[in-house]
Amino acid sequence: MGFGPLPWMMMGELFAAEVKGVAASSACFLNWVLVFIVTKFFSDLSNAIGIGPTFWLFAVVCVIGIFFVYFLVPETKGKSLEDIQKELNGS
Repeated sequence: MGFGPLPWMMMGELFAAEVKGVAASSACFLNWVLVFIVTKFFSDLSNAIGIGPTFWLFAVVCVIGIFFVYFLVPETKGKSLEDIQKELNGS
């Protein structure tokens, strides 16, 4: 469970065709950078504060992410790309 698959799902629905290549590359890059950071510092963090608190910290981050997705990520079901772009632009 985590937010790793979220960029893969979202980029096909949110980006226009003319920017989809750059947007997909950017989302992929950011996803792998964040995965690297978590993997690199997990053992240091668990040694510093313990394994239990480390997982609780990750759980808190996931809960914050759930609220972010629920309140800020637009629903795209049944909408055209133009409708999604209007919603993201605040129109």
